[in-house]
Amino acid sequence: MYSSYLLLFSYILVQEYNGMFECILTQFEVVVKDSPYCNFNNLKIVRFNRTTFVINGSFEIFVDTIESFDTLCSMFKKAGNDYKLTPYKVGPINICDALKKDELFYPSIHAASKNFPALGTCDFTEGKIYKIINFLPNLDKVPPVFQSGDYMIECQVTKAGELIQALKIYGQLYNIDSNAMFECIMTQFDPIVKNCQSMNFDKIKVVRFNRTTLVSNGSFELNFDGSFAEAEGLCNFYKKAGNEYRLTPYKVARTNLCKGMAEDEYFYPAFHTFTNFPPVKTCAFKNGFTYFIKNYLPDLSKIPPVIGSGDYMLECKIFKGEEFIQGFKTYAQVYNIPNSG
Repeated sequence: MYSSYLLLFSYILVQEYNGMFECILTQFEVVVKDSPYCNFNNLKIVRFNRTTFVINGSFEIFVDTIESFDTLCSMFKKAGNDYKLTPYKVGPINICDALKKDELFYPSIHAASKNFPALGTCDFTEGKIYKIINFLPNLDKVPPVFQSGDYMIECQVTKAGELIQALKIYGQLYNIDSNAMFECIMTQFDPIVKNCQSMNFDKIKVVRFNRTTLVSNGSFELNFDGSFAEAEGLCNFYKKAGNEYRLTPYKVARTNLCKGMAEDEYFYPAFHTFTNFPPVKTCAFKNGFTYFIKNYLPDLSKIPPVIGSGDYMLECKIFKGEEFIQGFKTYAQVYNIPNSG
């Protein structure tokens, strides 16, 4: 019976479209904890790797057949502090009819289950423990009518009109449009090391430029021990999910800073125009000199389309050899704006 929930969860989201989406599962809730028909309490959302969350666990059926069960799945989107019903739903539909007829999505769910009944059947056995291992919905063909946001799928199971179980699956959905433009609102800049003698970033702040725009302003004095040409840096990109920032696959590997700035043709030249840094490709930074950043707003015109709307944090660290010197965390809200042209 649980497999039918996953089937309908995927069915609601997956149709014949070419949209690009990323989904982060955040919560799995069993509404009826002590149902006499089934036990889903061992199913959980767990971390699969640093960036992916999946459904894992097991469930048990307490009846000899589920052929008389129907289900209705509805989609809700978060607005403010509430989840509001959307027009998208599946059902009411007989669970076994759905499992037997579907050829697109249930097979992939079946593959994650390991011990479900054979495809084309609905022979769930009373008292048997069925396992779900590392299941993540396939969103490759999510229709473009869905926008980025927080969603909840609620599936109710009934028998002769009586509610016998309900499940709620929560996730964050990001619509990734390959023709999209981006808008960025910077929200915070934090140096990792306060009062750092080598590079004191304490005076760099995010400030309001006008009613709708926030920018980075400030200055720092360079007192690097040795030549700045020896400095190395690395950057990692995080996306907010729930109450925490989770590491994404996107990063700048550790490299010599001067080499990285000299070779970069996308972001550093635009950033340089808001500073009094040495000429591009020279890296002639001087100890004892005060460098400023004035009214900097990132140029997002070359952001790759894999970046979806959401809250992000960029963490960069600077090293000399194996010694960590300084770093910063900059926070921003990025909005994916579909290209209407």
